[in-house]
Amino acid sequence: MNTGKQLLQRDEVAWMGYTFEDPNMRTFRYRGKYFKAVLPTAADWARKALAPDLLERLHQLGIIPQTRPCRLRVEEFGQVYAQETEHFNVLMTHWPCSVLKEAALTFLALARELQRRALRSIDGHCYNFVIQGASKPRWCDLGSFIPLRDPNETGDLDQFVRCFVYPLLLRQKSPHLDGFMRWSCAAGIEHEAAIPLLGLVIPQNRPRAQMLDLLTELVGAIDFQWKSTLWSEYHQDAGATADSGNIRLGPELYNRNQMVARLLRTLKPATVVDVGANAGFFTEMATQLGAEVLAIEPDETAVEYHYRRLRETRATQRVKLMIGGVDGVPEQQGDLAIALALTHHLFFTAHYPWKLIATCLARHTHGALLTEFMPHGLCGVETPDSLPPAYRLEHFTGELERHFDRVEVIDYPTPATCAPRILILCTDKRDAPRDDGKGNLP
Repeated sequence: MNTGKQLLQRDEVAWMGYTFEDPNMRTFRYRGKYFKAVLPTAADWARKALAPDLLERLHQLGIIPQTRPCRLRVEEFGQVYAQETEHFNVLMTHWPCSVLKEAALTFLALARELQRRALRSIDGHCYNFVIQGASKPRWCDLGSFIPLRDPNETGDLDQFVRCFVYPLLLRQKSPHLDGFMRWSCAAGIEHEAAIPLLGLVIPQNRPRAQMLDLLTELVGAIDFQWKSTLWSEYHQDAGATADSGNIRLGPELYNRNQMVARLLRTLKPATVVDVGANAGFFTEMATQLGAEVLAIEPDETAVEYHYRRLRETRATQRVKLMIGGVDGVPEQQGDLAIALALTHHLFFTAHYPWKLIATCLARHTHGALLTEFMPHGLCGVETPDSLPPAYRLEHFTGELERHFDRVEVIDYPTPATCAPRILILCTDKRDAPRDDGKGNLP
């Protein structure tokens, strides 16, 4: 009899994570989507821990991705659950501190909901989150749910304090500790180290319900200071539109933004990596056209402006904020990478040669790249007396041609009184990787 269920062999899917550690279920990727497979010995556990009404409530509260039973089956496993999957994710080591705080509050909300069902999580660390929607952290490890046998159990909360609360309190001390905060989330800060670092330690000798109240109040009150940087106010007051750009930025940028919007409408990328995204001007333009965007920016203050705008506008677009530089090796590539108002800074300030600039930008896409060249370098309207011989458009496009079969210089009107900007569109990337059938790029 045909039940409509698809049975897969174990080697037909890509298993994820440390599968030997989870006693209840395994995570795998198949055809670009994530699934959770219950072990045959965990059927009783699943009936309680994965009750449909619990999963639906956690999803409605924004705590977990939408997770539902599906017809897919894997040999030697029981029920399989399909989990809502988006293209981009951001690892915890690249989260802005505001996203870390939001993840901490999400974990505490999860702990309260589970406690109502006499459940808790076995884990309290950051690695069980995925970033979805408008850079929202959601708990994805449903196999971590275990029975709460003692209402005063706080093992998960102890780990939560070390991996979330102490790092956040450390970042609250100074904006110069942003990078150290992300490192300490991964390693955790031991209670003994919290005393010299923070001047306090959070005891674990309270009943669980009191601990949840205390930690929610403590995390909710955490506030951050921000450095004033060269880039922190570059885009903060600029809302992009896919139709007209932003006329307040001046006629040369208005025309350029119109051209960028036109190219986005023509290319129709489903996924975009915005390299050097600042506070998200072009990210917003791409999301308005339906793209999912990974916005990469090293300046924490600029990213904070972007984060605030997402939360203040209650954005529902799929955009992921990532603290990082152009030279990072991306976890996921996009159909299109955007790198605007960037290459001249890489050349003159970071002293990157064109070969390295082209290689770094090409890493972020398996399809097309939209970038630009500033003929006057870092100068304004006046043409500089001299530029390095290597700083030539043809040198840049020549290096781009190593990665793309087609490199086009895009012409658009620029007022004579304005510093020129030359858009470059690269398509047909060479040796673009192909999906292996399991939803993975080699």
